[in-house]
Amino acid sequence: MAMIMGIGIDFGIQVTKRFRYELQIRKKEEAMVNTLSNVFYPMLITTIAAVIGFKCLSLGKLPAMADMGTMMATGVVFCMVAALTVVPAVLVLFERENKKTTRFHKINTRK
Repeated sequence: MAMIMGIGIDFGIQVTKRFRYELQIRKKEEAMVNTLSNVFYPMLITTIAAVIGFKCLSLGKLPAMADMGTMMATGVVFCMVAALTVVPAVLVLFERENKKTTRFHKINTRK
């Protein structure tokens, strides 16, 4: 359970940090589009590697280890799905409009 929570928190931090970085120069909707496009492939590769590693526990003779590997692999996949769907939705909904960023966009759109 602790490992699944740790991986899920890591995925959430990746999305959140990238979104905050993108917000410095973009509006929140565009920032989230760029965030997801830049975070998707690294997160997918990490998820595939973790699933393969956890499913390797099924190769042993202990049924408890095989079940734990399946549970861990399923948990990692669900963490990735949540990090790519729930976390972005919550970030966009609850992000306040930054006055500095809004002013920056108004100045750049005049040109």
